Amino acid sequence: MNHSTKFKHDLENLTQKTFYFCLGATSSIVQNTQDNLQQLSKNAQQTVEELIKRGEDTYSHSPEINFPNFQTQESVNIGLKTRLFMLVKGDKDLAERLINLQKQKNPGHPEKWYWEKVIYDLERN
Repeated sequence: MNHSTKFKHDLENLTQKTFYFCLGATSSIVQNTQDNLQQLSKNAQQTVEELIKRGEDTYSHSPEINFPNFQTQESVNIGLKTRLFMLVKGDKDLAERLINLQKQKNPGHPEKWYWEKVIYDLERN
């Protein structure tokens, strides 16, 4: 084998080994990525289940959402009542004071307006 042929053979051998090295590295990267994605998926599922459980526990231990002390001339939908109740963390007295304060500051509006105004002010702050 002459010098040129040996060089060509060595170059082909190096090219082949480099190709196999890259193929092996790529395979390893793909496998590691799959393993990481599976673990991430498992962790995400556990997190979702924990959050659902926490929400269920919170809901089942929350006091009933109603406002028996409010004397409203007009019907205020349960969605507004629930939102305000959540914003004041169940403090009915605080909710009632805030509604009455808005009635004093802004007389003449429909009942729903006062609820919306209190909710808006609380959410804005």
